[in-house]
Amino acid sequence: MMLDDLLTRLFPDGHALTRGPAGTADGTAKVDQVGDVTVLGIIDGTPLGIDAAIHLAGRVLDTVRAGASRPIVLLIDTSSQ
Repeated sequence: MMLDDLLTRLFPDGHALTRGPAGTADGTAKVDQVGDVTVLGIIDGTPLGIDAAIHLAGRVLDTVRAGASRPIVLLIDTSSQ
């Protein structure tokens, strides 16, 4: 299943996800009865390396520092363990 198809099925109320460095993706989505959620992930079967891990950790910290008390959804499509 392609990423855009998966996102449309997971978040039928809408999403805004962008591709980031090192095979990562981040953005937001709307979830019925929850509201906005932060969406982060590693995509396209990319092995999880240090650059992606640092980027994703930074995005988690950015979300928390912004005072957003919303859920974080983590999408994982990696060829590593």
